[in-house]
Amino acid sequence: MNSNKWKIIIAIMALIVVFPSFGRAWESWNPAARWARGQTLKVCVENPPGDAETQGEFWEAVYEAIAEWNTAQNDPNIQGLTLEAVPVNDEIDINDPNDCDIDITWHNDYEESCEGGPPPVSIHIGYAGLNSRGITRVLKHELGHAEGLDHSAASEIMAENAFSSTNGAPSDPDLNSEDAFPVPNNDDKAGKKAMYGTAQRASQANGESDASRDDEENLWRYNYFLHALVVPEFWIPITEFTVSLSSNINLDDLTITQIPQGWEWALSKVGISGGRLGDDGGAPSPAYLRFWTSNTIFGVEPGQSVEFQISSTLPPRDVRELLRILPAMIPMSLV
Repeated sequence: MNSNKWKIIIAIMALIVVFPSFGRAWESWNPAARWARGQTLKVCVENPPGDAETQGEFWEAVYEAIAEWNTAQNDPNIQGLTLEAVPVNDEIDINDPNDCDIDITWHNDYEESCEGGPPPVSIHIGYAGLNSRGITRVLKHELGHAEGLDHSAASEIMAENAFSSTNGAPSDPDLNSEDAFPVPNNDDKAGKKAMYGTAQRASQANGESDASRDDEENLWRYNYFLHALVVPEFWIPITEFTVSLSSNINLDDLTITQIPQGWEWALSKVGISGGRLGDDGGAPSPAYLRFWTSNTIFGVEPGQSVEFQISSTLPPRDVRELLRILPAMIPMSLV
């Protein structure tokens, strides 16, 4: 049996009572790492179009979207960025980075975008076909990009098909729906914590993997060994981690042949292109393979190790792209 081994370094995070634990599925976007940890960002908002009532609805959408992100990021387990709405007037230059970190402009079209580069990061909101609830949903998505999150299949806000009633791109009726707004979930919070949070982490792990050929079964076996580190300030068991995959991989390409007792797994992917959110400048969401346990009894305590095995007909030259632990996984737990 031929063997091909390589090392990986991963960081896993876990949470205490406030939320369940999770690993990384989120992706960083162009502006990521621009902002300082814990920074307050000035969001300059162009005067909305329409009469006073319409303008009021636009402002309601702005404040709702900002409030949702601030509530998530200002959690004591994250202590991340804060967004502050700043109305543009004669004293505020929307193009001046001294006045604005992010700017929002309104356009009577169907295009949404977030342009990176030096501050201010520019958000283009196309409001054609949208009511105030639709504008709120689009703003939540684009503000996530402006702060550094890319598209993620694990997020209810940052996926290309976020807010959709189908698996496809969201329609205008989907965006305008009276349904409750989704709030930033654990995947969004993980990204915010990793990039800009100031709260202390509570767990960390490293790992290694090997790949070996099973000639009898005509398969490759990919083993992942997860080791929870023993460090005085790390005390929470690890209960989840995520393997990032190419967006074109399918369940038929993989078989999970070893998993610890009490753990589960799922493959998630978006697999769409286009739409108001899919064409906004973000990269396509990778698929991701998530392993987790809902019971901390089965979590990996500091000093312990567990093994996961994936079998596939795909050889290492393909799997190195398809089955990869994200290299940017740095210590980033929410506590």
